[in-house]
Amino acid sequence: MTQAHLKLFTITLCASSLSYAEDMENVPVDDMRAQQQAIENSIMIDVASPAELEKFSAKLQRPILTFGEDRSNGIRPFIGTPKHWLADGHKQLDSFSGVAQPGEFYVFQVGVVAVGDEIGPLQASFEDLSSGDSKITANKFRCISLGGTNLDGEKFTKDITVAKGGLQALWFGIDLPKDQTIGSYTGQLVISGGKYKFPVQLNIDVKGDVLEDHGDSDSRRLSRLRWLDSTLAHDDDDVFAPYTPLVRKDKRIDLLGKSLTLGENGLPAGFDSYFTEGNIKIGKQATSFLSSPFHFVIATKDGEIKLQPESLDFTKDKQGRIEWTASSAGDGIKLRTEAFMEFDGFLRCKNYITATRDLQIEDIRLETSTDASKPTYMNGLTFEGKRVNEDINWKWDPRYNQDSFWIGHVNAGFRLQLKDQNFRASLPNIYFKLQKLVMPESWSNDGKGGITMQRKGDKINITAYSGPRSMKAGKELLYQFDMNLTPFHTVDTDKHFSTRYYHTGPGIRSNDWTIEQMKEAGVNVRNIHHNKLENPTINYPYFDASLPHLKEYVKKAHAAGIKVKLYYTTREITNNMPELFAFHSMNGEIILPGPTAAKDVRTGTNRNGPHEWLLGTIGDGFIPAWRETLRGPYNGLLDLSIITTPDSRLDNFYIEGLNYLIKEANIDGIYIDGTTLDRKTLQRVRRLLLANNPDSRIDMHLWRGSYSIPSGYNSAMLNSLYRMPYYDRVWPGEGYRYHADADNYLIEISGTHLGLAGEMLRGGGNPGRGMVFGMTNRLGWHGEPRDVWKVWDEFGIIGSEMFGWWRADCPVKSSNDKIYATAYLKDGAALIALGNWSEEDESTTLDIDWKALGLDPKQVTIEAPEIGEYAKQNHHFEKKKEVNRKECNTPFYLQDAASYQPNDAINIPYGRGKLLIIKQK
Repeated sequence: MTQAHLKLFTITLCASSLSYAEDMENVPVDDMRAQQQAIENSIMIDVASPAELEKFSAKLQRPILTFGEDRSNGIRPFIGTPKHWLADGHKQLDSFSGVAQPGEFYVFQVGVVAVGDEIGPLQASFEDLSSGDSKITANKFRCISLGGTNLDGEKFTKDITVAKGGLQALWFGIDLPKDQTIGSYTGQLVISGGKYKFPVQLNIDVKGDVLEDHGDSDSRRLSRLRWLDSTLAHDDDDVFAPYTPLVRKDKRIDLLGKSLTLGENGLPAGFDSYFTEGNIKIGKQATSFLSSPFHFVIATKDGEIKLQPESLDFTKDKQGRIEWTASSAGDGIKLRTEAFMEFDGFLRCKNYITATRDLQIEDIRLETSTDASKPTYMNGLTFEGKRVNEDINWKWDPRYNQDSFWIGHVNAGFRLQLKDQNFRASLPNIYFKLQKLVMPESWSNDGKGGITMQRKGDKINITAYSGPRSMKAGKELLYQFDMNLTPFHTVDTDKHFSTRYYHTGPGIRSNDWTIEQMKEAGVNVRNIHHNKLENPTINYPYFDASLPHLKEYVKKAHAAGIKVKLYYTTREITNNMPELFAFHSMNGEIILPGPTAAKDVRTGTNRNGPHEWLLGTIGDGFIPAWRETLRGPYNGLLDLSIITTPDSRLDNFYIEGLNYLIKEANIDGIYIDGTTLDRKTLQRVRRLLLANNPDSRIDMHLWRGSYSIPSGYNSAMLNSLYRMPYYDRVWPGEGYRYHADADNYLIEISGTHLGLAGEMLRGGGNPGRGMVFGMTNRLGWHGEPRDVWKVWDEFGIIGSEMFGWWRADCPVKSSNDKIYATAYLKDGAALIALGNWSEEDESTTLDIDWKALGLDPKQVTIEAPEIGEYAKQNHHFEKKKEVNRKECNTPFYLQDAASYQPNDAINIPYGRGKLLIIKQK
């Protein structure tokens, strides 16, 4: 354990006399050093040997032992049973004593040691604690380890059995009311399992001042553990902008810019989108995307079994969620559907297919077809964003992170994901190999299943088949599918073009811009990454030592008109959170165990295995993730993270943490990197942010490295699509190919087909091509967008309408099919963005619909403004001014000033773009 890390550990995990509101730079070094030795020789890692435990157990004639323990001494099941439990008259055996304050969520532990036998499933029961006539009633207790409230807001319990020789930590909380009477309370809780039952004596002294926040402002109290069971921002009736309430008319459900019609079988039969081709507006003309309804085909060796619909019943009709059931039947088969749809366009259909007699099945398949009269795109199933111009035949393969696809026009489409009861979320990007998809028994059928897409005229036939199998009478298979109808909402171009980010990577640097520098540059949003003074620890931005820095920074930024957003996600959590040992003790619920012993796990950020601190402190049962050394006032402290379990109660903790940040620091939103947050949690995040700040923002970084076998070979845009109803913009980065074709930019990078705006990260992206999609790069991280911002402002792009090249009504077209043109129109002027997608320098003339522009071609000026003033001041300019031939990226948009006539040829170098401003003379 390093001396530097001991300083951090002192601040986070041990009782200390230091003020948590104190600036870290003023923390007396001697005070921290005084505790370093105690931390290094923690009583919780000085463990008893098996022989010592057996001797102690035999003396008491008890195969099972229980010990109370203070919250400050986290029990570490993978390290062993602390030796001090057996010493000093074993005062902690079957007993716990502690001191709490009125209003506190008071936390303590009980360790269960199965010395000579196993015990389980564990249960805990409580009785009132008494102090004279006053009581702490049993309903104020909870065992956080044995269950609670899941991320869907539902109660659950955990089945925990402690194997012989094992150690289990049980974490308890007492939710003391603010008016709890001062006194010394006694009573007991009972831990039982199987044939065993052990009372644990509790002695709780309640004294001191009332804690108005349950103790949350001092993280050492661990009162934040109650956040795991939060239901904050769960409300199906709370539909928020830009979304509109669901409206059902018989079998048709209307939502923002779209409508879905159900068939008698309860499955989608029609899908209409009212979004215009550019997703800028919602119109009145429908684009009907489904050419034929969804339906199941049951094929046997004797022919197809005709399924006859029997019932369709709507069971819930709320503004934000509509639920229904349906049933169909045929000779030897029953189909039961349980489905719901939410206001963001998410649809889930659980289809239970049951054999009522023995059947030899040739195939069970889901069929539909989509409109292809307009350009139709797709991604997923090993394919990056592309047009569907050829047949596709895909098979299930456990090596790949592939169970879904998106198909659609830019203004009408859907994502379809196939699941069954065994579904679990895989780990994102480089961690995929450590938790892969579980192949669905129904759809995959041991690799016999797959998906085909066949183009037939103006439609595309889609079939998800599962192949031959035997079904005995009574056998039930779940053929579940989830859908996301797109686009989610319109692209808010005014919000996009008026939002100017400053964002630098991890590291506390003296050259990060000041608030004054940002304001002068036109920045109005600052993203604070992790490993920054105000946000040092990854995914724990409410770290006590840094929160005062954050609060002060936000206050100053707001005074300068700059919003502040924080890096905050859940893929990994820091070793510096006080809840670390509690989370690690919860049997894989919060922290994901690796597929092998932790010491043998290798990841992209831990190529030589986990840091020795993690191995020595928590032992095993984890996957090492991102790691940093914190500089500045944190003086070399280690920030070591470990991977979390997807779809756990950590999402509830995350929501409460965000609420705490909003209230304490008044932040304006969050920046999400690789994440395991689910759609419903992001819905809660957006609801919470909007309730406090209607102009709050969420953006997400995407990583194209998933297009490799170790990472599952799938689209990052697709993998995160189900979360994207709640994002404002995407920021594609590592691995993205700026030499890809324009279709790929449209579907994989821009976010336009989903109603999102985009920016480019890797190497600064390619702002020349990017402006064809309204994209540039981000200031502070491989980018110099100020030159483009200047053109936007001189033209007055806010308030204009974007006509992308993919719109049939785009009034400006290129004569060269390697050069794409997008127009931004406003009264009396147009900004034209041209991008060269050739491998060579190219030229083009423009075919302009002057009437659509509202301009007289004889009375216009066409000017290419000089661009590059800020680029030329960049210290990387000489090195990076040319377009990188391998990646087709550059951080700089460069062009010389020039004037053109309407029919002039316009030259555009390889990998570049050109911006033209057309105005009436």
